[in-house]
Amino acid sequence: MNASSDIYDFLTSNSNLSILKEYAQHDNQEYRRCIAINPYLDGDTFRILMNDECDYVRGALATNPSCPSDVIEHLSEDAIPWVFEWLAGNPSITEQIAERIITRSKQFEINDGASWFTDAEYHLASNPKCPISYLAEWIQSDCPVMMLYLCRNPKLPIHLIEQYAYLVHFDELFQHADIERYQEIEQIYKTYMPLFQ
Repeated sequence: MNASSDIYDFLTSNSNLSILKEYAQHDNQEYRRCIAINPYLDGDTFRILMNDECDYVRGALATNPSCPSDVIEHLSEDAIPWVFEWLAGNPSITEQIAERIITRSKQFEINDGASWFTDAEYHLASNPKCPISYLAEWIQSDCPVMMLYLCRNPKLPIHLIEQYAYLVHFDELFQHADIERYQEIEQIYKTYMPLFQ
């Protein structure tokens, strides 16, 4: 059962450190999960949560952009794959952590032929901390889903988005793009849309 809206708002936005620490050790895992995404956590509370028995709590913590570097390091070695895969989207990771996440996710990925990329690669594609070599490689994959993740990344050069924009419908591109890129993408749309009509 999910925490009610009121308690969710209270726990995810509260900046009282004693309340945060208290709820980080609460019996209710939903409360701990709400605390895990709170940007006002102190180092002690982060370290309590990084060792939480519940992987959903650790997964939520992995998405928190306020994570200290030692907590990020710890979560990148988590035994549960989706915990470190969620970490891939965290803008506070380093390129070294990104590399580790990619390597680890490929070790755990089951290749069923249904997906071109691991979940970590999709999350990392929109992360400005993603090494540019991966962005350049992934955009050439002709994968429409990957394109939608890549266009969220402000680090991806606009000429690459322009070159591969044909992979997705422009409405989807606008919907998923980084908001600061709207004008650039609109110009691509105006240039290329008449060719497809």
